[in-house]
Amino acid sequence: MSVWVRITLSFLLGSTTLSAADPVKHKGNVANTNLMAKPAEGALENHLDLSYLTPDRDIAYVEPDHPSYSARVNVHRPPGNGPFPCLLVIHGGGYFGGDKDSAAFHSLCEAAIKRGYVTVNVGYIKGLNIHPQVQRDFKELVRWLRANAERFSIDSERIGAWGFSAGGWLASSSAMSTVDDVGTRSIRSVRLTEYLRNPGTNNGRLYVPFDAAAPNHASLSSRINVIIADFHHSEGRLTPDDPIVATYVGLGVEKGISHESFQQAGVPLVEIELSEEQTRGKGNWHVPDLTQTVNSRAGNKKVSLRDRMFEFLEVHLKGSQTRTSPPEARPNRRIFSKKTSVSLIAASPRATIHYTTDDSKPTADSPVYVKPFSISETTTIRAFAIVPGMQPSGAITCDFIRGEVPPKISSPAKLPIARVGKPYSIQFKADADSAIWDIAFQTRSVFGRKDLSPEKREQLTEEIRAKGSGSAQVGLTFDRKKGALTGTPTREGVHVVQIRAARGPRSAASDRTYILHIK
Repeated sequence: MSVWVRITLSFLLGSTTLSAADPVKHKGNVANTNLMAKPAEGALENHLDLSYLTPDRDIAYVEPDHPSYSARVNVHRPPGNGPFPCLLVIHGGGYFGGDKDSAAFHSLCEAAIKRGYVTVNVGYIKGLNIHPQVQRDFKELVRWLRANAERFSIDSERIGAWGFSAGGWLASSSAMSTVDDVGTRSIRSVRLTEYLRNPGTNNGRLYVPFDAAAPNHASLSSRINVIIADFHHSEGRLTPDDPIVATYVGLGVEKGISHESFQQAGVPLVEIELSEEQTRGKGNWHVPDLTQTVNSRAGNKKVSLRDRMFEFLEVHLKGSQTRTSPPEARPNRRIFSKKTSVSLIAASPRATIHYTTDDSKPTADSPVYVKPFSISETTTIRAFAIVPGMQPSGAITCDFIRGEVPPKISSPAKLPIARVGKPYSIQFKADADSAIWDIAFQTRSVFGRKDLSPEKREQLTEEIRAKGSGSAQVGLTFDRKKGALTGTPTREGVHVVQIRAARGPRSAASDRTYILHIK
């Protein structure tokens, strides 16, 4: 981005504790003794602390001096006859702290329930070196919700997200990226085709896609209709298929810092002018007070900012102005050796998909997708979807590349438990004679280093982000030439470890995500 805004950590840094392993379902307003995940007032059903990831990922991530946290969700169903539009509420905290069950987010969920939304209060992994895994998890959540749409009475055609601080960035960087985007940090993602043309732009890191090669519920879409966010993935990264975004600008501001970028990309943007004097002249405002009064959508009265955002959702998630979620192309493995079968999927069974295979812009006169088709050469597919009673989606661009496929990481199947003070060594293997390796080792330890000055902590944080070297914070070292993780652990914890492999520095990479327990 050309405009850099530091994510502050002052917003709702509550502690969390993982609840019982089995999901808890509460009917109506039954009291819950779990102080973290709470039933929402007004909900017909409350499904608390549900796991949306695979069993090996459904764990509490713990580091000394930090609260435990989990990637789980609360799903609240409103009363009445569904299906209902679905709203994801995503807390902030600089990817370091925050709590989905904090009072402010719980209250916002209750307000959404009263307005007829199935409301999903989202927990997610935190720390350094979590990208693009955290974006993949978001997409996994959306697919999981669609897979369980009947259970939760969700209208799969209408899913939106409202995020704050890091939660806004997570929503936007996830909803505005696809498997055709690769990177190590969401703000520096590039198209796979661009990466292969200019591999020197990766600073020695192996870039991997922002969606899994073989996701769960692969027949279902991960795309959503709308985003509300104070931080959003925008400058230089917008494409026509991105969802409509609502954001906040300061008092007296007509065009915010992202206005031109959205306009040039053809992505709808709604900018809500705030009223507090401290916001005056600011092109973007971080975590606004939702109780402040602003002009209503019609401009004929004053309403709270919270109510103004629900007005936006009434039009762009419930109403006829809702933008259809764009289609997705499968398989997610974009590089093939000889030929591959391509299918196009939509969020709605009522959708009609128009597409082209010659990189031309699709129109209503373009062929209608009916069944999978085979390609044997590098092909750029563009497509859009339209659902009756909704606005057309923007057009996606998908590149299927004939070439040498990335190596498959074959072992180990999982990481053995490590022990503090005991030597640890694990060798990764891939089906390539001389693979090169990379690692993204998730850690939060650096945030609590009281032995370092703020400047040193910032320097170390940037180094860890740049090199993916969070393993050094727990006494481990990764050999990028040999693909070996070795050392003597110094700290207990549970870490997400993404291992990456490529056939060479100018090749696409594959990856495999592990969990490392240090006891």
